[in-house]
Amino acid sequence: MILDDRKRIATLDPGGVLASIEALPNQIMEAWDEARAVRMPASYSDACAVAVAGMGGSALGAHIARSVYGRELGLPFSITNHYELPVVDPATLVILSSYSGNTEEVLAAGKQALKVKAKVAVATSGGALADWSRRHKIPGYVFTPAHNPSGQPRTGLGYGVFGFLGLLHAAGLLRIRQAEIVAAVAAAHAAVNRFGASVPASRNPAKRLARALADSGALIVSAEHLSGNGHALQNQIHETGKHFAAWFDLPELDHHLLEGLTHPSGKKLHAVFLSSRKYHPRVRARIPITADVLKRQGVSATMFVPGETTLLGEAVETLVFGGYVSFYLAMLHGENPSLVPWVDSLKRMLGG
Repeated sequence: MILDDRKRIATLDPGGVLASIEALPNQIMEAWDEARAVRMPASYSDACAVAVAGMGGSALGAHIARSVYGRELGLPFSITNHYELPVVDPATLVILSSYSGNTEEVLAAGKQALKVKAKVAVATSGGALADWSRRHKIPGYVFTPAHNPSGQPRTGLGYGVFGFLGLLHAAGLLRIRQAEIVAAVAAAHAAVNRFGASVPASRNPAKRLARALADSGALIVSAEHLSGNGHALQNQIHETGKHFAAWFDLPELDHHLLEGLTHPSGKKLHAVFLSSRKYHPRVRARIPITADVLKRQGVSATMFVPGETTLLGEAVETLVFGGYVSFYLAMLHGENPSLVPWVDSLKRMLGG
């Protein structure tokens, strides 16, 4: 079978997506070490809110960070995927996130942030955003993604998540212990060893899930600290796997989606529950009941329960798992996982 055929995988993956997934532990440590060392103005520690501007894979790090640390941060935390920011003012820390540095929506949001004299920082690998930040003397994390050979934002989420956390730490808004980062790196290594391409499908949950999803649309279900992971998995399945996915959070899902599955008939869906022993007890109780209702509506389900012991560890383990699932879907479909021809085509039509 192709998922156990490393030669066939290498043929379909000339862009190095698999190598990027395997390098997540190195991404984490590099991003954390570099981003937390960024010099931020002392006034940034007085921020009363955080607003992030980012599109697609460039915003996923903020989504995961907010899901895991939002309560601990204790500040209003918005993420916008648009040309315009929400209501921001000089007391808002605005982080402009664009992996390429050339995302037009993020560049437009940056101009707005400067206009209202917000506290601004950037996270980028270069491009126009890095040039703009230097010109306006804006601090930030401008990184060289040495451990992301595929060059795709969705495969460089070690930079996205931990670069973002490092900036919050550098700004004095969030205190993260080095031990948490060391544990996160260990969690990433363990997940690579558990879900990696060298582990045969017979004992690899990521390969088994990819096979279950291959001819079905994916309904991703998450909650609480894994909500950002649900968002990320949807993006990865779309772009890397070239496969349809839709993401929903509990308990909100139970208040509408169950009725929406009634029609049309003949649909083929498979639900992926990103579960956790750390969820609120009522959310945990909902998961098997929701899965049972889905089953009665003809929707099969797979449960993924991370084995790590901390919120951040669970998020990292789930991130690695999702990266592999989406990659294995691309292999099953015979697709190059690094290319995004439809997205590129749309950008050309827009003149971007």
